[in-house]
Amino acid sequence: MAVDYPFLREHARSGDVLLVRGRGLGSLLIRVLTGESVSHVAALIWLDGALWVAEIRESRGYVLTPASLWIPDRLEGGANLWWGQMPWCIGDETAIEHAALHYRHRRYGYLSLLRVWLHQFLRIRRRTIGLVCSTFVARLWEEAGYEWRTTPTPGAFMAACRSLRRVTHSTATPEGT
Repeated sequence: MAVDYPFLREHARSGDVLLVRGRGLGSLLIRVLTGESVSHVAALIWLDGALWVAEIRESRGYVLTPASLWIPDRLEGGANLWWGQMPWCIGDETAIEHAALHYRHRRYGYLSLLRVWLHQFLRIRRRTIGLVCSTFVARLWEEAGYEWRTTPTPGAFMAACRSLRRVTHSTATPEGT
């Protein structure tokens, strides 16, 4: 079932994820190296009544963007998006919100990227100092009690979520809604 932004906003919880399959060369490279169908994962966070997208991005590091701007921007860029509802066992949304803000000055972990890919390939769980998109969101879930058996790829979130829905175009309202 596909959903639009107004439906997602009405039902999203802090800790839910947005999974991205971009159209660029970088996205293709990540999908080939991880063997997954998506190349990026970001977390939805409620702050002061507004829905935000928290993520770690190449060349930018930690980014917090209103969901009403982030979602249309990705869709207009030709990306495919899925909204994943976090597992039921994660119940502490406040812990996720605090953790998301804790990382707000972090840079992208370029030096950790090869180590992350190696751990993903070997299917082992190791924490790295630097963060990439999947290890950032994994840490948010871990703050609320979720345990990963391996270092997650963006696609691992597809399997972990209790439901996945494709996100389609809508008339998202501007600013932080």
